Amino acid sequence: MNRIKGNVNLEKTVAFTKSSFAYKDPFKPSGGLFYKMRNKVHTFFSSRNIENEFIDYKVSEFLYEQVPELYEEASDSFKRKEKVTLERVCTEPMYKHLLTLEKDDNPFLTDGIWKSKMAQARIYVGGDSYIAEEQWAQITISLNRNEQYAIFERRLSDRNTFRDWKLFLLMSREDFEFLHKPYNKFESTTGSAENEIDFTDNKNYEEHVRAKRRVRKELYV
Repeated sequence: MNRIKGNVNLEKTVAFTKSSFAYKDPFKPSGGLFYKMRNKVHTFFSSRNIENEFIDYKVSEFLYEQVPELYEEASDSFKRKEKVTLERVCTEPMYKHLLTLEKDDNPFLTDGIWKSKMAQARIYVGGDSYIAEEQWAQITISLNRNEQYAIFERRLSDRNTFRDWKLFLLMSREDFEFLHKPYNKFESTTGSAENEIDFTDNKNYEEHVRAKRRVRKELYV
């Protein structure tokens, strides 16, 4: 079924704005040929599974219509400090992260999206049961020829509209590649360091952001 098992905290699935599991299988932009081939196959089948789950999901519509609309809504609500809208379009960790940023430190592309490409698609399963409430779809998108990466996620039980997709992560190409280099190992929620990042804890997100900023400062000062 091409579904990856992950640890799911069911208490965090009550609110639709919350992520429920670790970022277990991050896309690696600098991965080798074998990785790219395997990821392409895995993404194809995962995307087909997602299409079977959501009647509003078609790859072309998602990439060229829905993603730009969701992205623009998140960007506009960030600029206008509309917390209610921002919370609706983002996962809880992403929402909390955006609240810590100043208006001048806008993480969104100023010119919007003119090109989007699917880099990776996955479906994660929590526990041993394959019920919709314990499964999540997660799609990594490269924006404007890899200028930026965005990750959207959606619980399989959320079938109302494409607006059930939530912005889970947003990073520049430089930061995304740094975060996902093979030698960057992070302690996982299960206690093993396997490039698994738990963004259900907002502190982890902030820690990675601060670390990358320190590295960039050392490189360019």
